[in-house]
Amino acid sequence: MPARSRAVRGPVAGLGPAVAVARFAAVAAFGLAPALPGCGSSAAERSVRRAAASHGVRTAAPEAGPGRLGRRHRGTPRLLALVTDPAGNRLLVVSVPGIRLLRAVAVPGEPEYVAGTSAGGPIAVVSARSAAVRLLGGPQLLGVRVPGRLVAPHVTALAPGGDFLYVTDDGSGRADVIGLARQRIVSRRFVGLGAHHLAFSPTGGQVWVVLGQSAQTVAILSTTTPPPSGVTGGNWVNPARPRVVAHLDPGYRAHDIKFTPDGRSVWITSASGPTIGVFDARTHRLRRRISGGAPPQHVVFSGAFAYVTSGYGSTIEQISWRTGRVLRRVRAPYGSFELDAAGPYVVTSSLLRGTVAVYDRDLRLLHVRRVAATAEDVALVSP
Repeated sequence: MPARSRAVRGPVAGLGPAVAVARFAAVAAFGLAPALPGCGSSAAERSVRRAAASHGVRTAAPEAGPGRLGRRHRGTPRLLALVTDPAGNRLLVVSVPGIRLLRAVAVPGEPEYVAGTSAGGPIAVVSARSAAVRLLGGPQLLGVRVPGRLVAPHVTALAPGGDFLYVTDDGSGRADVIGLARQRIVSRRFVGLGAHHLAFSPTGGQVWVVLGQSAQTVAILSTTTPPPSGVTGGNWVNPARPRVVAHLDPGYRAHDIKFTPDGRSVWITSASGPTIGVFDARTHRLRRRISGGAPPQHVVFSGAFAYVTSGYGSTIEQISWRTGRVLRRVRAPYGSFELDAAGPYVVTSSLLRGTVAVYDRDLRLLHVRRVAATAEDVALVSP
């Protein structure tokens, strides 16, 4: 979407199998321009999404019935894709690579962004219209709403270590920190109005937050603290207490953001142009520009590669994140803004066609299928 939150893949500390939830957060659009319908939730954009029902390829037949995710599926899928369908007020559970619809879970309030850990672990879903974050879990994917007033929650990301979930709130300009063990907001930090996409460094010591869907400013937060008195060694990381330490003007309108796997660089995609800026994580200086297709682009890293979608350009690219060289560029269903990658697969979801497309790591298309009127966000988890 002209989005993303990215998928939570590690274990979530403090939540046992008996706990029926884990978390997701976000989206009511803040100042969204019509040129970025994939990330917004305006009435006009919702009409466009619902009208998209007439497009796409074959509709997958759901397999109803209780039980754990994928229980009634013949054979074991290699991965599961969690897909939000805001027009249908549902969270879809889809097998990968075969794209069979296994479960459809009712989630009120037009759910847009999702993050999950595993088939038996917690899932976080953000509902735009109801301004709520819900944690879903257990065999029946029962959920609870995280308490606390939210204005326009949007994007969520799990802090390294798995104990805390961050939610950006466009309307209040806050980054809200949710303690998963307590299932409640444990701290709130004002980072700037329009707070939207965010990314953690691999160690969790830095958090970069883009202040808008078409933003001029990126807020840089630190979660490091000096060790207790008498303790030797470097600074400690405390995700529960972030603080703003700097601001960055990337020199163009920013949209999505991700740290490279080595933590040395930050990729900031464009909401206004065809290139992506690669910034030094320490000095904040621009290192290079990379071709990314029609804006806005979204990016995810897997192994030695970055994968970049252009929903309006109907493309997905494979890029060497170390050299910046574009290795492959292939067609993708129109409106495929969001993506995720895990294991041997890369998956996109099309907001405007309602499709899920599965590629291998070299971007050979394996399967594509229409699963709903709208398919906003996608997160890959292990069965």
